[in-house]
Amino acid sequence: MWSEGKIEEGKDSLRYIDSRQLYINHMDPFESVISIYQRQLCNTDTGSASALGATLCLWHDRNVAREEDVMIMNPAYPAMLTFAERTWKGGGSPGILVHISPEIKTGFAAFEKRLTEHKKRYFQQLPFTYFPRAIWNGSCTALSLTTATRHRNSIPPAPVLL
Repeated sequence: MWSEGKIEEGKDSLRYIDSRQLYINHMDPFESVISIYQRQLCNTDTGSASALGATLCLWHDRNVAREEDVMIMNPAYPAMLTFAERTWKGGGSPGILVHISPEIKTGFAAFEKRLTEHKKRYFQQLPFTYFPRAIWNGSCTALSLTTATRHRNSIPPAPVLL
């Protein structure tokens, strides 16, 4: 499924897998988790005989010096974990949402806690390009970007400009 709109259920209905806007190489690392967390896959709360699920894609369009660079340049691991939770739980909201609204803040903060636990437990030696946002109250500051930059081994710390 490449376009918006609900596909009608029925005896001869089309079976589909949602891939709309789920290409993580086109996502900002700071928006990917929030966007996928809120995504309503197949424009429905649950799967069905027609709505078979979704696919998360990473088609890196740039030549890289090292294969590892693809994982550093894209939010692959955090996006995969977020996608796993969304597909498992269902629900979500229609459209593409990249902000933390008051309605989801508590649930999103709990999810981020689980996500960072996975990061600590399973991804310590891997490029995990995501840092918790629920505590930022929806704003990204120079201090936040500096902290994020310091955690990326391949990039030197940036100066704080306030």
